[in-house]
Amino acid sequence: MLFRIEDRIVQRAILNVVQTIPSIQAQLEAGLNFGGIAGRNFGVPAAVERALEGCQKNEYFIRTDVRKFFDKVPRDRALDALCMHIEDARLAQLLRNAANVELSNLERIPEAERRLFPLGNEGVAQGSCLSPLICNFLLGPLDRQMSGNGIIWVRYIDDIVLFADSRKRAHAALRSARKHLDGLGLDAYDPVDDSTKADEGFTRNTPLTYLGCEILPTRVRPSVANRKKLLSRIKEICAETLANLVNEHLKMADRPTISGAMTEIRNVVRGWGNTYSFCTDDNLMRDTDRLIVAHLEVFLAQAKRRMRLLDPEQRLRALGWMPLSECKKDADDKRCRALVSSFRHTSATP
Repeated sequence: MLFRIEDRIVQRAILNVVQTIPSIQAQLEAGLNFGGIAGRNFGVPAAVERALEGCQKNEYFIRTDVRKFFDKVPRDRALDALCMHIEDARLAQLLRNAANVELSNLERIPEAERRLFPLGNEGVAQGSCLSPLICNFLLGPLDRQMSGNGIIWVRYIDDIVLFADSRKRAHAALRSARKHLDGLGLDAYDPVDDSTKADEGFTRNTPLTYLGCEILPTRVRPSVANRKKLLSRIKEICAETLANLVNEHLKMADRPTISGAMTEIRNVVRGWGNTYSFCTDDNLMRDTDRLIVAHLEVFLAQAKRRMRLLDPEQRLRALGWMPLSECKKDADDKRCRALVSSFRHTSATP
């Protein structure tokens, strides 16, 4: 199969059918995994809400993720489990074909990007809409094994956090999960061995960083990294715009303008705010607003100083406006100009 737009459309159609098969849908929507599933009860906000409940009910957490998950998923084994629930043999075979990606232009793809499209029996294509389905169904038994007995288990594709009433029980649960994953040829990071990929702590006083949020029993807020990323993007837009507030650059229509920069920043901020609208720390959001305003004030002051070096037409371009002298001339305008030019020429003749 070639990985083309047409293939993506077919994959989406297959997904729409397969995930509505009752037995498959029941497992996917069991409420233990929140990633790659449509509906109000799933997605990042629902996963964070469940993690918040875990922080409030249990004393200790361990956050981890499955090591090289998309690269190492035993694809054939996962497809076998899925196809057992599909009565139509033709649909089952179509699903298998769609999950096996081959690229016609493999030799032209950089080595670093080839790993996104596994060609062997292991791994699923990152970016394919079928990959979350395959992965979620494979880990369904793990979700069921880990839930209950005082453990709160939350999974978002390969990002996992578990809660227990003590550190000892939390690590016992992690060992059990890693044993199950080992049977699938997979593994999860241990916070003791790799603190950069996994984390642990007491829920009352150690913020849990999960799915871009910092979670404590009393609050949910965007993570420090995501707040920095927002402000960094705003600075980047401002810097790019200021760098182009010179005459030779402003002649190029694709260069950023002040109004364009403000529009882009507004969209970035709005998108970021909508993404984290479920967070509860309103004071942090107000502080972030103040930082954004401070950046914009500096940007506008610097832009004003640079505009003083431009001629009037270039100032208009910098603002994102078209100078009147450059307005499009239609046929009627040209006829009038021709008449004026002709009259001047005739009048000047002795």
